Amino acid sequence: MRNKRFPNIVIDTENLHKEWKKHAFLDFSELNISPDMPVEEYWTKILKMTDETVEPMFPNLKEVNNGFAHFAIFNACVERVFSQLKLIKSDHRNNLNTNTIAALMATKAAIKIPQHLSHQIHQTLMHTRIKYSKDGDDDGEG
Repeated sequence: MRNKRFPNIVIDTENLHKEWKKHAFLDFSELNISPDMPVEEYWTKILKMTDETVEPMFPNLKEVNNGFAHFAIFNACVERVFSQLKLIKSDHRNNLNTNTIAALMATKAAIKIPQHLSHQIHQTLMHTRIKYSKDGDDDGEG
């Protein structure tokens, strides 16, 4: 079944449900798996399990698990951007134009260049265009 929000993820939901039930009824003590072990170690052991034909026992669970692992990485990147945005757009600077905010964030990123590369201008900063206007705002008009 294709998910409308994530079209690249194809999961057989019926078999996923069966795999989850099979997983729930595993004899963990026989498999040397403890509820206290780290999550990564737990899922590594579970997802490496094979059936009698040496096929993966939980292929759909593996797909879902891999998807969740990627969400954490992507989410961290987005949260970092929002954190930076919160520092730039404060109560006193809440009327900043989107272009100004983007330019400030690009400048901040350029400042983080390691010292041995500091003589080079960061590409993002070089290609950022800021429009200024005569009336004092940064919308590029009037």
